Amino acid sequence: MRGVSAMATVLCVILLIVLPDASVGHVAGGAARGPSPADPDVNLSLPALTVSPSSWWMVGGSSLSLNATWSDVPPGCELSPVWYRWATGGPRPVGTLDADTAPTANFTAATSASGTNTVTVVGAANVACGPLGATVVRSAGANVTVDALLILRNLTLGPNPIPRDGITNLTGSAAGGVAPYQLRIDWGDGNVSSEDLSTAGGFSVPHRYFDGTYVPTVVLTDSSGLATSAVAPEAVAVGDGPEVAIAPSTLEAEVGLPVTFDVTVVDPPMSWSSAYNCGSTGNSSAEEPGSHLSFTCTFATPGATNVSVRVLGIGSTQPIAASAVLRELIVAPLSVAVVPSGTAEAGGVAAVRATVSGGVPPFRIAWQIAGNASSQSVLLPADGVDLLPVWPVGPGAEAVSVEAVDGLGVPTTNDSARLTVADPVSASAVAGRSNATELDVSGGVNDGLGPFDWAVATDILCAPPPTAPGTLSTTGGFAWTCRPSREGPVALTVVVVDSAGHVWHANETETLAPPLALVASVVPGPAGFVRANVSLTGGLPPFSIWINASSGSAWSASGVPDGTVSWVVPIAGRGPVVLGLTAVDALGFSVDANFTPILTPSASTPGAAGVGPVWELVGSLGAVGGLTLVLWRWRGRRSKSPPAPGPDPDAVLRRIIEPSDGVDRATVELLAEEEGVSLEVARSTVDRWIANGTVRAGRGSDGEEILAWSSP
Repeated sequence: MRGVSAMATVLCVILLIVLPDASVGHVAGGAARGPSPADPDVNLSLPALTVSPSSWWMVGGSSLSLNATWSDVPPGCELSPVWYRWATGGPRPVGTLDADTAPTANFTAATSASGTNTVTVVGAANVACGPLGATVVRSAGANVTVDALLILRNLTLGPNPIPRDGITNLTGSAAGGVAPYQLRIDWGDGNVSSEDLSTAGGFSVPHRYFDGTYVPTVVLTDSSGLATSAVAPEAVAVGDGPEVAIAPSTLEAEVGLPVTFDVTVVDPPMSWSSAYNCGSTGNSSAEEPGSHLSFTCTFATPGATNVSVRVLGIGSTQPIAASAVLRELIVAPLSVAVVPSGTAEAGGVAAVRATVSGGVPPFRIAWQIAGNASSQSVLLPADGVDLLPVWPVGPGAEAVSVEAVDGLGVPTTNDSARLTVADPVSASAVAGRSNATELDVSGGVNDGLGPFDWAVATDILCAPPPTAPGTLSTTGGFAWTCRPSREGPVALTVVVVDSAGHVWHANETETLAPPLALVASVVPGPAGFVRANVSLTGGLPPFSIWINASSGSAWSASGVPDGTVSWVVPIAGRGPVVLGLTAVDALGFSVDANFTPILTPSASTPGAAGVGPVWELVGSLGAVGGLTLVLWRWRGRRSKSPPAPGPDPDAVLRRIIEPSDGVDRATVELLAEEEGVSLEVARSTVDRWIANGTVRAGRGSDGEEILAWSSP
C-alpha cells in the first residue's frame, strides 16, 4: 500500500523518537526496506596524544629525546598522523628544542641554567572509520627540569708550607647542581672529613698536619646525588726543615696574560739560590743567588703545565734544600658567541644562546636589546652555553648586544645577535554551509612565524572523509569541506600552529539540518485494521518511509514532505503483529521504530449496554532500535435494542477519501464496509464519483488503484 499524508487525528499515545545515529532495524517475519548507512556513532574524543617521558630531570649540557605517541583509537578505525609542532616555554628558557614536524624532538639543556621548562607538542591526525573520516587535533606536554652542572673550583691550601703540627686551610667554591651540598675531603694523611654546605659559594676547611707532603682530594655531592671531584693543584709541605710553596694569583691563567706566583720559604739555608720554571709553554729563569719571593709567567698556548720553584743551599752538602710544583691550567682568551635561539614573537619570551669559551671563570654576562636603556646580567660559574631571555615588544628586527667579563676582569668586545620578531600568530575562519549537504570553512593565516600548520577538527565523522589538514609556507588562505555523517549541530575547531609552536584556534558550531525526528501513534481502525500515524520533523525533505509487517506485508512511500503521514494497516488474526517503521531523509539519515499491536477480546463492561467497541492503547518506549506500542482491543457486549438506520454511503466514503492525497481503493471499500456500507454500494458510489470527476483514480507503485478527492 502506498503511503499518504493526512491531517493529524486524535492520538491515543504519542511518543517522540530522536535516533539520528541508529541503523535501520529488521522486523521479525518481514524484510525491512530502506538504506543501511555506515554507523556514524564513533567517539572522536577517544584518540589521545601523549609525550614520553612526561617528566624528566637532567643535568645542564645533556640532551633528552621526547616522543609523541597516539593511542586510544576508536574500535574499527585507523589513525594516520599528519603533522606535529613542538615548542618549549617557561619563565626562563633552560634548554633549546631541535624539532620539526616529526613525532620526535631533542631537548638540549643549557650548561649553566637551572629551572623547569614545559615542552609541548600539538598534533593533527586523520581518523578513518570505513568510508567515514574526521580530523582530530590534540596537544600534550612534558615537564623537563634542568640543573646546572655541578662545579668544584679554585682549590687552594694556605698557609703552605707549614711547620710540623701546623694548620692549613683548604679553600674552594661550589656551584651548580642542587643545594645543599656535602664535601668529603681526603687529606692524604689517612684522615677524611665531611662538611655540609647549605648554599653555593666558597668554603674553607682547616686541617692539622704533621711531618710530610700531602695532596688533598675533594668530592662534592649535591642533594640530587650528582658528584664531582678535584685534587689540590699543589702539595702542602709540612716539616721543620727548609720548605717551599708557590701561591699563584690565579689558578687558571689566560694565554698572553702574565700571572704572578708568590714563593714562600720556611727555614731557608743561611745562603741559598733559587730557580723557577713556567713549564713547557712559559718562560723560566736560571739559578740566581738570593731569594726570589715572586716571579711571573706568561703562557703562549692553552693546556696545563707544571710551574715549579727550587731552593738551593749555597755551600751545603745538600744540592737542593727544597722545591715545590704547582699545576697551572692555561685557557684560551675569553670569547662569547651569540645566536638567536628559535624564533620570537612580540609579547612573548625569546632566547639568545650565548656560548662562552676561554677566559677564567666566573663570568659576568650582560645583554640588552638595542635602543633599550635597561639591561640584564647573570653570573656564570663556568664556561658553556647559557640562554639569555629577552622580551621583544614589537615586530621587526631587534639587535641584542652581549658582553662578557671573566674572573680576571678581562672583557670581550661586544657581540650581537639579530633577532627577527614577528607579530603573534593570528588567523581567521568562517564556517558555513556551501549547500544543503556540506559544511565548509574558509580560513586564512594573517600573522606569525611560518611555516604554519592548520587543521579543522569535528566532533563527528564526515562522509566521505573531510579535507585533510595542511601546511602553509607563509601567510595565506586555506579551505575545508565536510559532509557530516549525522544531522543536528556540529562542533568545529579551527587550529593554526606556527613554527614557534604558538597556537591560534577558534570554535564554531554549525547545523546542517535539525536532527530527523519521528512522532508516531497507532489508533484503532476498522475490524482487522489499525491506523499508523507518523509525523516527521527535522531532517531534509523529501522523505522515504517504509512499513514492514511481521506477517510478510510491506508498504512504502517516497517523496514525502515533512508533516503527518497516515497508513491503514491490516492486522491478520488476533495475535501479536510487529510493524517495523523506517524513515529516511534526503541526506540518507534515518530513524526507525517497531509497533506491536495485540488484539484481544474482552469481557463485557457492566452497565455498558448499547456501547460500541472500546479501544485502549498502551505505549512503552522500547530498547535501542525503536519504539514498541502494545495495542489491546476490548469488545463490549451489544444491547438488544433495534439496529440503527444504515449509514449514508456518500458521507462515509467522502469521510474516508477526502483527507487523503491518495489511498488504496481496496482499503476504502473495506473501511466503508466496516461502517455498514455494503461492498456493492461502495463500489458503485466510487465508480460514479470517478466518472463525474469528484474522485481521481490512478495506479500506485505496486499496481494498486489509488483514489484521491478532487472536487471542492
